[in-house]
Amino acid sequence: MPVGAAARKTFQAVRPYAFPIAATASTIIAWALADNETPPLGLLPLLALSASDTNNAPGEFNLTGLPVTGKTGKGVALIVREELDINHFPLDDLLAEAEQHNLPFDDVLAERIRRTIEAFESLERDLNKDSSEIAQTLLMALMEVKTKIIETMGKERIGAREAVENFLNKYDALKNSDDEKFRSLYSDFYLLCAKMLAKKHRGAVDIMDEVEHLGEDVIVIAVDISPSDVGIVNDRKVAGIVREAGSLKDHLSLRTGEREKAGLVGVKGAVRRIRTGDRVVIDGKTGKLIVNPTPETCRRYLSEIERREELLMPLKALRHLAAISTDGRAIELLGNVASDEEAVLQLKHGMQGIGLVRTEFFFMSNSDNSPREEQPGIAEQIRFYDHVIGAAQGNKVVIRTIDPDKDKSLPYFDKLNGLTTGKHKRGLELFLDQEHASPYYFLFREQLTALLQTDGAVRVMFPLVKSKEEFYAAMVLVDEVRQELEKDGKRINEQISYGIMVEHPDILPDLPELAKDHRLTFFSLGTNDLTQYITQIDRYSPVASRYADELDPRVLEAIEATVNAGGAGGVDVSLCGNMGNDWRKLLVLLGLGLEKISFSTGFVDIARKIIMSVSTADLKVMVENIRQIKTAKEVRHYVEEFTREKINSGAWAGLKDIEALLFE
Repeated sequence: MPVGAAARKTFQAVRPYAFPIAATASTIIAWALADNETPPLGLLPLLALSASDTNNAPGEFNLTGLPVTGKTGKGVALIVREELDINHFPLDDLLAEAEQHNLPFDDVLAERIRRTIEAFESLERDLNKDSSEIAQTLLMALMEVKTKIIETMGKERIGAREAVENFLNKYDALKNSDDEKFRSLYSDFYLLCAKMLAKKHRGAVDIMDEVEHLGEDVIVIAVDISPSDVGIVNDRKVAGIVREAGSLKDHLSLRTGEREKAGLVGVKGAVRRIRTGDRVVIDGKTGKLIVNPTPETCRRYLSEIERREELLMPLKALRHLAAISTDGRAIELLGNVASDEEAVLQLKHGMQGIGLVRTEFFFMSNSDNSPREEQPGIAEQIRFYDHVIGAAQGNKVVIRTIDPDKDKSLPYFDKLNGLTTGKHKRGLELFLDQEHASPYYFLFREQLTALLQTDGAVRVMFPLVKSKEEFYAAMVLVDEVRQELEKDGKRINEQISYGIMVEHPDILPDLPELAKDHRLTFFSLGTNDLTQYITQIDRYSPVASRYADELDPRVLEAIEATVNAGGAGGVDVSLCGNMGNDWRKLLVLLGLGLEKISFSTGFVDIARKIIMSVSTADLKVMVENIRQIKTAKEVRHYVEEFTREKINSGAWAGLKDIEALLFE
């Protein structure tokens, strides 16, 4: 290519970003260095959302969030700024690349600029999907960062990381300012640069490596954890996870509870105010995060942990016993897992089966918890399913077909955009879409192909079914796959049964008819999403999600309707949502007639003790009285008062031993 043409190509790549703009960077710096405390009007939007109080003192200080699990944890802080250390990313040697490939330098530069622009555009799309305050703050600063870096690459003929370093060097006045709002703005700029480089290089930091380096009892602290890094919750060295974003109902929070970790969400300023290596304590009751605790504080929390362990110790001795109420009603204790390792752990806690195998985490991560770069093949899937079935040792196993969501996206597929209540395809509907040759459709076929070749009794469950027609369509697909396997002479598992998750109100009117279908053997209540869709409160909203309560009378009506439809049609009804891990909600579920409920390993010992101490006849009376109550808050209060009265009267005397745990 002639030099002139190459130069024009470079200019075309840079041109959209090389126009004169308001001198935001220079204006900020001039203001930062001036005595005038009032910022220029144009800077107010950038600064307003970044400002917050800070405490840089080396002594003890507290931050506050929402407790995820109720568990208290302590350890060494690991600050995860996503792919945040810019030094992790390689410098571009453009000249060496040009010589190696015998290309004009300007061609190489133009390609680097194009890739950098794509990385910024991808980052902008991600931020636009996120309604959090943090994301919106970053969006407001994005154009300044994007424009300056692309402009610098073109003018100075350098690579992306070098341009980033030059850009950030101009902001040292903000970085070292005594004013928190300036330091916060610098942090925003740095975060955007790091995110862009991570997009460009497809990530260069492994959280698991950082955990391994720090050793035991690590508290991971981040703005948020990407779906591809959810596997960190499985690491035995991780004692807890603290996030500035996130919600109590998202899947990382659920997994944190299932793995018996401590956790907080909504802890504003944590990444900025805490350093890797600081000692931290997560107070699972109050939501406090204590940073650099004094020896006295450490002793107090250690005493609290020991007190709780003393109360729980006698409950472990009951693990070999069946959970049977005082009036003879047997309850199946189930667990939710993502691996065969977790299935083994569930059995050690005395659980009687697997109520939910979350297969999407297998599709997201390798066995070492690193993100997958391509979807697993059929043979690998069969091995995974067989390992889980084998680990259950003949107990019930319910395998849910893959159910991606906005916090469970597949790294090798395009992300599901803007998933909120009532928008876009989710659940089974997503996988039945043949019209546009959807990759999800073909993935679903492959998963069914693998499941049909498993060995052992297994229940296959379809997620978020919204109509009977969706179930019928799925079973047509099952028949097609089965016929293909028979034609190829492949072995077929004849011990498979099928069911659906009840997690959307649209399916409720169809349940009585579905219960009559001989191909369907069970309903499983997914109360996390069911509550979201009934209350119209987004479970992923850091703020709103705390108001979505399964004790909402509308949710309780939906649960009862499912139990009744299953009972009338001879179909098993279980609950695999998180609702059973709150003792108040557990009592209501028992009163509504649920006999198969999933629990976390951290709560199942308490659940067993509760079941063995109460009368279902009493609980039915309690539920009848609840029908007159209008709000979740009032239901909660009534259940607590009802329980206190039964304990004090001696009717539920077995709960006296754990009363301190119930009402702590």
